[in-house]
Parts: sequence; structure tokens; C-alpha cells
Amino acid sequence: VVLEHLRLREQFGVAIGTMQAVQHKAADMAIRMEGMRGFVAAMSRDGENFVYIEPGAEVIRRGASGEWDSDSIAPSVPLVDENEIKIYYSGYRFSRTKRIEGERACGLATVRLDGFTYMTVEDDRKQGSVTTIPVVRGDATELHVNASCVKGSRIDVELIDSKSGQTLPGFSREECTPITSDSLGHRVRWGKRALGDVPNASFQIHFHLANGREAPRLYSFGFRTANDK
Repeated sequence: VVLEHLRLREQFGVAIGTMQAVQHKAADMAIRMEGMRGFVAAMSRDGENFVYIEPGAEVIRRGASGEWDSDSIAPSVPLVDENEIKIYYSGYRFSRTKRIEGERACGLATVRLDGFTYMTVEDDRKQGSVTTIPVVRGDATELHVNASCVKGSRIDVELIDSKSGQTLPGFSREECTPITSDSLGHRVRWGKRALGDVPNASFQIHFHLANGREAPRLYSFGFRTANDK
């Protein structure tokens, strides 16, 4: 709407969008609008087309009204530091008057490892599930899950044969030791069995999430070998 107005509205015989003073105002508005979008997470399968993971949900929340980072946030490249992700960012609070300069500063935000987003169960549901695409364990001997299950919530894991769609013997949901705590690396076991006991063929991982007084959060999972720390 603004750009259309600048293109069509004329003064002194020319479009006002060609006037330098108006261009400066428009550029300032664009910067403010871009900053007010905050820092949100998006994903892409090809590096060109992106989809917002949670539209409107900010990874780094701007400060409350009047705080130094209340209007604009510009993050740097996220850095992985052991068990957390660190994001240094610059923040800005625009001046509300022409006499007072805006405020700028730098801040540090931390996110748990792989904690930008997660899968969970909606509040009005008791349980839910998600199944991965077919995978092969290769040399991996352990399945580790980054998840938070507190206040009665839990996650059970089941392995399914990709071809038949049937549960692999010994790796059912009922035989799984449930995940009932908060950890970046839950080691999944089925009685005395672990991932290393799975035949090296294609299978799928089925996660079953159950609500408690608080919903479970499934952040990520990964395979490890006996030599991995």
C-alpha cells in the first residue's frame, strides 16, 4: 500500500517516491517493520523455498515495551556450545521523540541443543504419535532421543519393519523403557535390547507421546556408535 501510494501520488509534477526526503522516511519504515518481525525459525528442503515452522512464534523474543531490544533484533549465526545453542544479537529501541536518540545494545540468547522447535501433543488430546521415514542404522548401536517428559508425560518408542509395516519382534512400544524425564540424550532400550540388536535393514521409528500434567516435547533423535561420546 505504501509503495503504491509513493508511486502514484504526485507533488510539484513528480511522484513523491522520487523525492529523497520521502525515500529516507520509507527506508526507515521498512527497517522498523523488518525488525518488528523478530527472529523466527524456518525450514527449507532446497535452500531456496522456506516455510515458517511456527508462524509468528519468535525464537528470540523481543524485550518488553521500553526495553533496549523491544523494537528490533538482528541475530548472528547460532553457535553450538556443548549442550546448548548460543545466539548473540543486537537489539534496538526506536526513539519515541525526535529529540532522543534510540537505544542500541548487544545481548545473548541461549536455546537447548536442537531446541528451536519440537513435536508435542495438543492440550485437548491425551496422546499422539509420529513415524519417521524409513532409515537404516548402519554401524550405529544406540538410539538417543532429545526430549522433555515431566509431570507425568511420557514417550514410548517402537521400531517398525518398513516393508511389512509390522513391529519388529522385541522392539514394541510395550517392551520399550519409557522416557519420563528431561534429557538431551535419552538412550532408548527395549528390555535388554538396544538399537545394535536390530537387523541391519530398513525400518521406521514410531514415537508415541502421552500427555501428563504437562505435554511431552520431542526435540530430536540420532544414532550413535559405541565409540561416540
